[in-house]
Amino acid sequence: APPAGRQTLRERWREKLLAENPAMRGKAFGLPIVTSALTHGLAVAGDLFVGENDRILLPDQLWGNYRLTYEVRLGAEIATFPFYAGSGFHTEAFAKALADNAQGRDKLIVLLNFPNNPTGYMPTPAEGVAIADALAAQAAKGTKTVAITDDAYFGLFYHLGEPSMTESLFGLLTGRHPNLLAVKLDGAAKGLFVWGLRCGFITFGPGDPASADAVCEVLDAKTRGAIRGALSNSPMLSQTLVEKALETSSIADERKAKAETLRERAAKVYEVVQQPKFRETYDPYPFNSGYFMCVKVKG
Repeated sequence: APPAGRQTLRERWREKLLAENPAMRGKAFGLPIVTSALTHGLAVAGDLFVGENDRILLPDQLWGNYRLTYEVRLGAEIATFPFYAGSGFHTEAFAKALADNAQGRDKLIVLLNFPNNPTGYMPTPAEGVAIADALAAQAAKGTKTVAITDDAYFGLFYHLGEPSMTESLFGLLTGRHPNLLAVKLDGAAKGLFVWGLRCGFITFGPGDPASADAVCEVLDAKTRGAIRGALSNSPMLSQTLVEKALETSSIADERKAKAETLRERAAKVYEVVQQPKFRETYDPYPFNSGYFMCVKVKG
C-alpha cells in the first residue's frame, strides 16, 4: 500500500467523517491518512509536532500510554488539569490551564480524548462549545496551538444522565484561527469493531481556510515521510477489509446493533453504581459513553 494508505479508503473515511460530524461540513480539512491504528497516529503526531521539553496539556484522567509516547519517547512534558467539576467536564479549569501553560511558550499542544479512556465521559454540547472557544481564544492571544483529538471510541454515545455531544471536537476547531491546528486521530478498531486489524487515520484541520489546501498538502507529505521512515506503510490486508466494509450497505445497521449492545451494558452499570448502598465504598465518576467507567475508592 502507499505510505499514506489506499486512496479509495482515504476517500471513504472522509465521507464517513462528513456524514457523522455536521460541524465538519463546509470546512477545509485534509484527506485522512492511514496509520497502523490510533497509537501509531499518536506517534506520527509526535514526530510532526512534539519536541523535547514541549508542553502537552491533558486532563488528569488520562490513558497512561500518552506518557510513554510523548514523555519517554520524545522528552516532552505532560501537564494536567482537573477533568471533572461536579457531574461534568471542568471547562473553567481547562481554560485556566490553557492560559497558565501557555505562559512563556510560543507553542502549546493539547490532547483531548472523547469518549474518554479511562472515564467513559463525552462532553455535553455546551461543554464542547466551551472547550473549542477556549482553544480559539488562547490561539487569538498568540499561542500556536496544536489540538489533537483522540476519537478512538467515537460513535459509542449512550446519553446516560443527560445528552452528550455526538460529534468530534475536530469540526468545532477546524478553521477557527490561524494559530490553531486541529489534528484528528481515529480508526476502525472500535468504530467498526475490528480489534487487531490496526487500521487508523490522522486528519489535519488547519486554522486558516484560505491556506488550508496548501497546508494540508505539506502536512500530507511530511506525514508520508514519517510513516515511510518508521514502518514503511500500514497493512494492505487491513485497509482492504475496512474499505470493503465501508462500502457494504449493511454496515450502518451492523454498527448500530453492536453499539446498542454496549449501550445496554453501560446503562445497567450506570443503574447499579448509583445505588446508595455503595456510597460508603466508592463514588462513581460521571460516565456516559465509550468502553469504560471509573470509581473513586474511599479508603
